[in-house]
Amino acid sequence: MYRIQHMEPVRVAMAEARDARRGVARALLYVALGMGGGNAIGCAPATAPVVKGVTPVYDKTTGRLLELLGDRDGDGRPETHAFFDGARLLRIEIDRDGDGATDRWEYYVAIPEGAMSVGSIDARTSIERAEQLGGTHGRVTAREFYVNGDITRVERDRDDDGRVDTWEFYREGELQRFELDLLGKGYADRRLHYGPGGGLRGVQADPDGDGKFDLVSGVAAPEAARKGG
Repeated sequence: MYRIQHMEPVRVAMAEARDARRGVARALLYVALGMGGGNAIGCAPATAPVVKGVTPVYDKTTGRLLELLGDRDGDGRPETHAFFDGARLLRIEIDRDGDGATDRWEYYVAIPEGAMSVGSIDARTSIERAEQLGGTHGRVTAREFYVNGDITRVERDRDDDGRVDTWEFYREGELQRFELDLLGKGYADRRLHYGPGGGLRGVQADPDGDGKFDLVSGVAAPEAARKGG
């Protein structure tokens, strides 16, 4: 029950964000790299390539790429704004529900030379963190954290009261641990452990908030920290 109820919205949100990034990736092949026409990477080509649904914006003085606007449904309102410093991707802003307002922000960092990154759009940068709006108050209700492009942690405010009430911990893209604040006291009092494939392995509880979780059902490795890797 926990796995189905709590994780399906997570999968949907992450799939939508992944699709938006793929759209930017296709545009990068043509725009940011200048289609191999001898232009400096991240600079305006002599003849601007035409990519359906994608509009590049260049600095009028330097010719460096500043932004890619993505309009997937062709309604004239871009749902994706990818900001660049030349060939380097800085951040992506996404309008997930098509209401004309950004509701997801993704921030990117340069990949160290010789390092590997999971799912990099341009082989130069990888996502480091993301924030997403939710609820009815127009505030951030989800924050995602990545290492080398691989998601490691997600913090969510599911009841939209301005306080984090769930914590998700991942390893190699798979959920390992899911913590909840069921009592509304500002700390995790329930901890769920998952095995390969997302199967629930064990449940622990910490009703008094002392950071020591007691096994309720199943099996789980003992952990001292209330929240953390």
